[in-house]
Amino acid sequence: TRRLAAGDVRHLRKGEVLFRQGEVASACYLLERGEVRLDVDGVTYATVRGPQVLGERALVSRDARSATATVDVPGPVVVLRREVFAGLLEESLVFARNVARLLSEKLGWALRDKARSQAAESSYYAILSNHLSREALDALYASQMGVTGPRRLDRCVVLFADVANYS
Repeated sequence: TRRLAAGDVRHLRKGEVLFRQGEVASACYLLERGEVRLDVDGVTYATVRGPQVLGERALVSRDARSATATVDVPGPVVVLRREVFAGLLEESLVFARNVARLLSEKLGWALRDKARSQAAESSYYAILSNHLSREALDALYASQMGVTGPRRLDRCVVLFADVANYS
């Protein structure tokens, strides 16, 4: 708790960016109230409401930030700089357990999201395969493959629905 007092308490402003995707982490954030939008590759992935911890994964893993965090609803936040966070991990077994639990929960959420996305993609594929030839489906599918991104059959379905409505 001594170290927690060493965290900066700030009041976030609407539109303020806490961190950007690809940045090296220097802190994590204890969002007390308010809302923060998480965008991955410019697409909103989630909205986080306080109380919640943000940015701890990048501190623990030393990976670059996986998302951009932008304030939608202002509120107070405690900023835990890397050295304070590391000190708490070393000095407090309770803190370390809570961080491990939090990371585990977030991993579980991500795995469930991925499973839902894969189920939706299978459903989109079934819809499209009822209306398109295999060659057309393959061409449409290939056109939605990003160089670094995932397949986006949901976009194909929207495109197909628009074309079908105007035919």
